[in-house]
Amino acid sequence: MNRIATIKGNTLLINGIAVLIAVGLYVLVFRGVWDVQIPAERPGIVTLIILLAGVIVLHEGIHGAAALMFVDRGKISFSAKWLVVICRVDGMMTRGQYVFYALAPAALLGLIGIALYYVVGSVEQRFLAALLFLGGVSSGGGDFWFVSQVLRHPRESLVVDLGIEIEVYMNNPTENSGVVK
Repeated sequence: MNRIATIKGNTLLINGIAVLIAVGLYVLVFRGVWDVQIPAERPGIVTLIILLAGVIVLHEGIHGAAALMFVDRGKISFSAKWLVVICRVDGMMTRGQYVFYALAPAALLGLIGIALYYVVGSVEQRFLAALLFLGGVSSGGGDFWFVSQVLRHPRESLVVDLGIEIEVYMNNPTENSGVVK
């Protein structure tokens, strides 16, 4: 098994992607396609911090749950550094499994946010559901970037998520195997 690539996260790029996703979805979904009333009295800063912290923990927890479908429990670990919680998977996943694992949190949290928006009654609760949707999808900014990089490699590639970087492996890569350098 040969490592064919190490993909490191670019924090500035990833945060920029997350902001663009959040702003774009807000404009498209909540100011364009859907008619949403934003409450005049927005939730307090404490509520927002709790919601965002919860979204981060849920996001990484969903990564862990998705990884359990593909690797042994002992190969999954979590760590926290500053305001970042990281899920690390030391087991190898196929490229397709990695894409599922990486995109699961944004998809699931986004769907839950939309569903809650239509289920809850008050304007304040709808606002929080909208924030869950935006936070859930935009928190996947780094995942979207890593997936875009992993998809540049052959289907037969195996992927290891080290939390802050991705390693891509392949059995006996040849010159014509499509390996991106």
